[in-house]
Amino acid sequence: MKICYIECKSGVSGDMLSGALIDAGVPIGYLKSTLEGLSLQEFEITSRPLMRGGIRGVKFDVVTVETGAERNWSDINEIYVNSTLSDNIKHRSLSIFESLFKAEGKVHGKPYDEVHLHELGAVDCMVDITSFVAGIQYLGVEDIRFSKINVGGGTVMTSHGILPVPAPVTVELLKGVPIYSDCENMELSTPTGAAIAKTMASGFTPMPDMTVKSVGYGCGEKDIPGKPNVLRVFVGETQGEAMGERVLAIESNIDDMPSEIYGYLMERLFAAGALDVYFTPIVMKKSRPATKLTVLCSQSIENAISDIIFAETTTFGLRSWELSRRVLKREMRMVITPYGYINVKTAIGHDGRVITVSPEYEDCKRVAVSHKIPLKRAMEEALKSFEEIQRLDKKS
Repeated sequence: MKICYIECKSGVSGDMLSGALIDAGVPIGYLKSTLEGLSLQEFEITSRPLMRGGIRGVKFDVVTVETGAERNWSDINEIYVNSTLSDNIKHRSLSIFESLFKAEGKVHGKPYDEVHLHELGAVDCMVDITSFVAGIQYLGVEDIRFSKINVGGGTVMTSHGILPVPAPVTVELLKGVPIYSDCENMELSTPTGAAIAKTMASGFTPMPDMTVKSVGYGCGEKDIPGKPNVLRVFVGETQGEAMGERVLAIESNIDDMPSEIYGYLMERLFAAGALDVYFTPIVMKKSRPATKLTVLCSQSIENAISDIIFAETTTFGLRSWELSRRVLKREMRMVITPYGYINVKTAIGHDGRVITVSPEYEDCKRVAVSHKIPLKRAMEEALKSFEEIQRLDKKS
């Protein structure tokens, strides 16, 4: 499996991510031609080699001619839906934007479709997000992992005035994500970078077991005293599905913990990189009802997962064993229905055939609520649109 591990020791931002992918092998010409699909005349992109703290990396820049114009969710959605980008890039980019707008809405106390992009810069944001998604697609990456994220400190000037670092929108986006700060006077992680990380990451983990094929460094805007201001990307291979992936199962029986804790525990475990977390009702000694916690994870994060379980639960001990895990390749596609876009998850067999198709619940729920239709109707329309795309693909 092709994997990308993103090390955020100097934070994360859209330009650093794109610069690192270019340094890791994505041609800037490919990004330029892809971005033409947005049909915007308000920008150009450049990349250049740059030194940061003794390390050579790539600085990615977006030059815009925008004059302070703001765009809301409907504007962004329309641009992507009407674009000539591939369905995969459309879906992933819109998913990132949806996270961004929801965080903005939460911070400002408004529905997400009523807020506008301010200091994020609508065009800058579209270019950074689309470039990252396109770069990941170019490299053929199937799994994206991030390290814990350095957010910086101090204050930052925005259109709302001086705000603390990390900015409120960044904090909202990084809920459930492991963060830290070793810099007192600089914003290291931006809302755009946080939105990409939160939406695209399969986990926030230590370096996974992988064979590295290429490494890229994306340079930040400023120098940081005492350390290189770069984001590092590792692109490589892990064991493929055909051989079976070795993972750990970690379990514990719990009979004395408030039920409210289980939901929070699950969130923390997934954020730390767990592959699966589930709870099973059981009966223990003296016929006491209890819950069996089961976590599947890679061997490289066993200690991190165990520490979370000990910290967040009442258990005194854990048991674990190694097992083989086979998974189908998964792809997300965006389909357009009479009620708007819906993301569809597909499972791909080893022969390339689509085996299972599943509309995303949250998208179907959004469509059902906004158009006042039954949830099952939204799901049916998504499947119908996907089948039509498959039929057209076969004809072509």
